[in-house]
Amino acid sequence: MHYDVIVYVLLIDFLAILSPGPDFFMVLKNSLTNSLRAGFFTTLGISIGSTVMFTLGIFGIGIIVASSKFLFTLVKVSGALYLCYLALKSLFAKVYIKEPQLVYSNINTFKLKDKEFFKIGLICNLTNPKAFMFIVSLSTYVNQHGNAFKDGIVIILGSFIATASWFILVSYIFGNIRVRSFFYKRQRIINIIFGILLLYVAFGIIFL
Repeated sequence: MHYDVIVYVLLIDFLAILSPGPDFFMVLKNSLTNSLRAGFFTTLGISIGSTVMFTLGIFGIGIIVASSKFLFTLVKVSGALYLCYLALKSLFAKVYIKEPQLVYSNINTFKLKDKEFFKIGLICNLTNPKAFMFIVSLSTYVNQHGNAFKDGIVIILGSFIATASWFILVSYIFGNIRVRSFFYKRQRIINIIFGILLLYVAFGIIFL
C-alpha cells in the first residue's frame, strides 16, 4: 500500500468535508428542525452516498460520467432541482409551537420515519456535482499514484468514517434539546434562512 497517497487523499477529503455545503446544511437543518435522531439518519445517508461516489470514482465509473456532458448535466440538474424542492418546503412550511422543536406541519414530517431522513441525506450527497467532481479528481490521483484496489479500499473506509464522524458531531450539537430550545421562538426565521441557503446552493450548482 502507498501510505503517502492514502494520507494525502484522506486529508484533502476531510478538509472538504469540513467546508459548508449542501450536506452540511442538510444535517444542520434536520438536526435543528427535527431531532438529533433525524440528524443521525441524514448523516448515515450522506456517508453512504459519499462511499458510493468514492467507490465509483476509484474504480473508473465516475470518470466515465464526468467525461459525458449529458450524464454530468443530468446529475447536476437533478441535484439542483432536489435542493430547490427542499428549499421551497422550508420556505412555505408551517411550524408547531407546542414544544421547542421545528417541524413541517404541512407534510406531517413531525413523525417522519428514519428512512426518510436517510433518503434525504443520500440523495443530497449523490446529486451534488461539485462533490462528485472533487471525488473523481481524488480518485484519478489514487489511480495514478497508488494502487486502486488496496489503497482505494482504505481510502473508501477512511472517508466513510471521517464523513460520519464530522456530521454526527454536527447532529449532536444542533440536535441537542437545549440548542433547539434556543431557536424555539425563531422557527419561521430559521426555515426562511435555510430555504434561501438551499436555493443559493442550488443555483450555484446549476451554473457550475
